[in-house]
Amino acid sequence: MTVEEFINEYSWEQAREWHAEMLAQNTRRPKQWSFMEKDGTKHHISFDGCPFRLKSHKMVDWLRALLLSTEALRDESSYGFSAEEQVIIGYVAVVAQLDGNLWVFEPQGLPLLLYQAVVKAKAYDDGMELFAKLKNIYDEKLESEDLPDHIFWRCIQATLLLCIYLIETSLITGNIIDNTFEAMNQLRVQLNYIIDQAKEDDEVPDFSVEAEYFDRLTKLIPNFEENGNDKLIRMAYEFARDYYQATRRFTLSEKFASKLNYGNESRREME
Repeated sequence: MTVEEFINEYSWEQAREWHAEMLAQNTRRPKQWSFMEKDGTKHHISFDGCPFRLKSHKMVDWLRALLLSTEALRDESSYGFSAEEQVIIGYVAVVAQLDGNLWVFEPQGLPLLLYQAVVKAKAYDDGMELFAKLKNIYDEKLESEDLPDHIFWRCIQATLLLCIYLIETSLITGNIIDNTFEAMNQLRVQLNYIIDQAKEDDEVPDFSVEAEYFDRLTKLIPNFEENGNDKLIRMAYEFARDYYQATRRFTLSEKFASKLNYGNESRREME
């Protein structure tokens, strides 16, 4: 079976079979259900967070997305797929969940699914492209759909995480592209928004949603420096300076302000 046949045919057939089996046993969705794949692998499904009733046709979509996600995350494919093919399956699984609002995984968990597949396969060049595509899908969803608040903010977290993954893979490959700078800019825009909003409201900036991702970016600064891209380094220093200032870590803020001043002086001397 090819990866295309698995995605386009087998995954749908298997999902329909599982759905039919569950309907034959009960008219209501169980809290948990065990099933056996054709290769003899046994699985247990928990339906916590599943938004669909058992009789809904969307349950087939949900079960297919679960199957695709499970296959993408396996250490070794049960169907003989390579790690690179599991990356493809992972991307399809993520897009299926986003397109259908299926949420087999939380919105911010979907980039992690893909990232784990990319790291296992060491497919960083492909990963950069897929993270950029996925970020665009999230951006469009946030702009075009009226999402519940909890889903909206988790999608915001997902976009920030995708920015981090895109930057990380760029640094690993040494391939700094337009999408790398766009990811940096998106993190910067979110930082500015929080700082400006706090000033308007005369409050302390609230980074409760973003802190995990902003801190992760600052921890990448040694990697930025090792990469040697002056523009990217400067963007990272400016981000760290302003983020640490906003979070009242003044010594760290001054450290990066000094690095920026030193860089300006060095450039002037070269001129």
